[in-house]
Amino acid sequence: MSRFFVDNETWVKAQWQNSNLGDVRRNRRAVKLAISILGKPNASLPQQTENWKELKAGYRFLNTEEASHQALQKDHYSNVMKATKKSTKTVLFIQDKSEIDFSSKKAAKGLGYIGNHKGQGIVLQSILAVEFDKEPTFVLGLAYQKAWVRTESSYRKKEKRSQRLKRKTESDNWIENLDSIEKPDDLKTQCVTVGDRENDIYKFMSYCKKSGWDYLVRANNNRKITTECGDKVKLVDWARSLPEQVTKEIELRARPGKPARTVSLSIAWSSMFITTPKNGFLKSEYEKIKVSCIRVWEEGSDELEWLLVTNLEIPNKESALEKVGWYEARWLIEEYHKCLKTGCSMEKRQLRTVEGLLAMLGLLGIIATRLLDIKFFARQYSSEKAKKYFPILGVQLLCSRYDLSVNDMTCHQFWRSIAQLGGFIGRKSDGNPGWQTTWKGWIRFLDMMSAIEAIKNYESNEPQNEMSSHHTLWIGWKGILDMLVGKMRSKKCG
Repeated sequence: MSRFFVDNETWVKAQWQNSNLGDVRRNRRAVKLAISILGKPNASLPQQTENWKELKAGYRFLNTEEASHQALQKDHYSNVMKATKKSTKTVLFIQDKSEIDFSSKKAAKGLGYIGNHKGQGIVLQSILAVEFDKEPTFVLGLAYQKAWVRTESSYRKKEKRSQRLKRKTESDNWIENLDSIEKPDDLKTQCVTVGDRENDIYKFMSYCKKSGWDYLVRANNNRKITTECGDKVKLVDWARSLPEQVTKEIELRARPGKPARTVSLSIAWSSMFITTPKNGFLKSEYEKIKVSCIRVWEEGSDELEWLLVTNLEIPNKESALEKVGWYEARWLIEEYHKCLKTGCSMEKRQLRTVEGLLAMLGLLGIIATRLLDIKFFARQYSSEKAKKYFPILGVQLLCSRYDLSVNDMTCHQFWRSIAQLGGFIGRKSDGNPGWQTTWKGWIRFLDMMSAIEAIKNYESNEPQNEMSSHHTLWIGWKGILDMLVGKMRSKKCG
């Protein structure tokens, strides 16, 4: 069962109840604050807390030195790795970098350079653990996340390449983040780190070889390589000379100015050797690393081409298709960062110190993984009966609104109905709803459920012989609500 459908309090306690925050009272405050945020993740902190007292306590907690970003996320990392060790499937550790923009928050102190160095904010690098079996099945959570501020410009006009290679750079984070993960040492779970073009770093590949990590990265550098025949050639020219060996159809998501479409991709692969760069390495460190290269492209178009590099051998087309599927799953890390910024409104937070913002990120960074579970539950349990997994009152409410049957409603129909509350049109020709629309509907659904519970509680405590203007207004409100859920009492809705 996806952790999304464990009740909020139970899930939150698993993440923060045993955190090392220096005091059990801080642990309780972390749990209470996270539950409040999870109820309305895209709202502001004043809207998420119950009253002025709770708001002050929340601000005080977030500005406590012990409630750091890493301290708030450490237990979650441990939970994710425990789930990884139990898995019998491939687990992808998808790594990517993003920036959280606080350029409009002029009062915030301690922020660093982002973008073209005219803005200010926090730089973020996340590793998302995703269970994979022919396609992504579950988002296990964050395996690790590093957040930092740039204290000086990373672009130095007078710096030579040899000087840059000698100092620590942000590219070292790809190795350091992976090194922070306690990789399972058994053979039951295959762990593969997946990265985009920024992850195409020789030092990273060399580290993976020494530490036993499998990897798949998208090539960015048209480096010199050595073929199995001993020819020294450029990577791109050589890869484009490989003949097509298999094809695969994929769904391309809609992008600005470009609608979603189905494309047929050609796939070719072969083995090669990558040699140690001359700059930045000693002669004693020179070596050849044998890797496989997969070229994926759309015939007759320059719009789509991937050159994927992996340390794993590719003996047949099934293996090649599997590796392409791993890279297709990489978009989940982009969805995660979008969820963090938009679904949890991280960039709208009004805390005035970088320490407070990093503490808030410690909470929201974990909560964002919970939101992502929506998509995967709907996919894996799409044909199951909704009433088996959801409160019957909620199923009745949606069936009433969209004229469906409680006994027949599937999880797929349930989530499409939820998404319709968030603005999804739900035509037969429409694809599946995205997580943003679904989450908006989910928040609205929770509000509707809360209203019904409030009415039930009010009716059970209301003096029957009292009539007042307040009571008259209540009767009017009940009439409006009855119009909304009137069909719930019909035979069709059980």
